[in-house]
Amino acid sequence: TFDSIWRKMFSEITVLPEGEEDETKRMTITKKIGKTGITPYIVQKELIPISSITLLVLIFDEFNIIKDSKVKLLFAETIKTLSNNAMTSTIFIVGVADNVDQLLEQHQLAGRNLIEIHMPRMSPDEAKQILIDNGLERIGMGIEAQAVERVVQMAQGLPNYVHALGKNSAILAIDEFKRNVKLKHVDAAIEKCLEQASHSIKSSYARATSSGRKNLFKEVLLACALSKKDDLASFAAVDVREPFKKIMKDDKDKYDIPNYLPTLNKLSEPSREILIKDGTSRNYRYRFKDALLQPYVIMRGIQAGLITHLDLR
Repeated sequence: TFDSIWRKMFSEITVLPEGEEDETKRMTITKKIGKTGITPYIVQKELIPISSITLLVLIFDEFNIIKDSKVKLLFAETIKTLSNNAMTSTIFIVGVADNVDQLLEQHQLAGRNLIEIHMPRMSPDEAKQILIDNGLERIGMGIEAQAVERVVQMAQGLPNYVHALGKNSAILAIDEFKRNVKLKHVDAAIEKCLEQASHSIKSSYARATSSGRKNLFKEVLLACALSKKDDLASFAAVDVREPFKKIMKDDKDKYDIPNYLPTLNKLSEPSREILIKDGTSRNYRYRFKDALLQPYVIMRGIQAGLITHLDLR
């Protein structure tokens, strides 16, 4: 809730009660306000006096996991209020989305008070730095070259999966009393990563691929995950064709665009909506509603034997 998020933030900031000069009397804002319900006005009232004497940097990470539209609207109102009152400090709203409007569900009253900083997916070199320099080397472990490439391929430029695959691979190696992570450890880590995926990722995948009739939902969705994408991580129906043919190993000629386009569109319907469809007729482009689903779908495809690691190259 808006209240619980700000209580957590306010527990990190200490203030002196009004008129008090004894530093030993400092308390968190959370303690100061007690059970008072937190509103945009309360946030303004507490932060503006502090920002007049010191720089505050407030970071709200993983903002995309907030599903309640009312919470996002209250954040938008708060940002607008603080900006209108010339608060000199900075608020960072961090999350997985294509743009700030999507992150705040297009509550545009905040848009003009925010600067959008787009973070592209990591390059292979950046992923390797997280895995090796910032991870395994710090705990005195190594990793073979093939294992590094496997992690980078499956993570698809998302740090969450570099961390998850790296950690689980390292644990599996340690269980064998080994200091070097091998390819077999990375492959075995896929199962762990799938188990540890968030409930929302698992439920989105299950909702998108479930059906009482014979269908191609899993195959088409996997082909979407493997398709070539533009800078905004979107793809066209034609981009799905080649990976789809690789997945459908038998009778490849049967599976051209007309054979999978209806399924592609069904994956964009509100009942499933794992994909978002933009554009106009004959020029539609698709993208994953949640970027974190793409590596998950790929790992599920490997687990199910629909593809091999060679298909990631």
